[in-house]
Amino acid sequence: MMNRILGTVCAVIVLSLTISPAPLRAAQANQDASAQQATPPPDDQDPKDIKAYVLTEDKFRQITAGFADIAACRKQNRPAWEQLTSDPAYADATLTAKAKMMDAKVPQCTGLLKKHGMETHEYLVAIESLGQAESAVIMKKRNMTVPAAKAAANVNPATLAFVEGHTQEIDKWRQSIRAQAQAQQTPQQAPQ
Repeated sequence: MMNRILGTVCAVIVLSLTISPAPLRAAQANQDASAQQATPPPDDQDPKDIKAYVLTEDKFRQITAGFADIAACRKQNRPAWEQLTSDPAYADATLTAKAKMMDAKVPQCTGLLKKHGMETHEYLVAIESLGQAESAVIMKKRNMTVPAAKAAANVNPATLAFVEGHTQEIDKWRQSIRAQAQAQQTPQQAPQ
């Protein structure tokens, strides 16, 4: 009798597996999806890197020199840069991913950063950190205390202090960048 019951149970199991594999696959897929949801996505490292970055006079010199080299190289390699920056994946990428893409697509330009003692990722973090600190300082000067405090919370206090203490030097550098950009956009007048 026991063998008969056991045989019937086995037959039912085998029959259910052969007749309805889709529900079993669906159940397995649901189980796999639940397991993936239980695994949290990796943290975005960019805010941590920006917060940890400490801007100093030496690093500011590295940034400005690297920026000048990158700008000159970008002019000489326009098609490669346009292809890189028009890629939607680049626009939405983390700084780490952007650095890898830049190193792969325009290594002739990012290689120039090494002569200034910087890797591409550090350069991007430095530029972003500087920009965020500048925003915080500008908002603070305009008495926008709440947004300034929020912006300052994302930047290393030493970087913020550096930017506050070197505002004129940074402004002068930014003005030179704008002047160069305008000169490139303005068509040269032919002599008459």
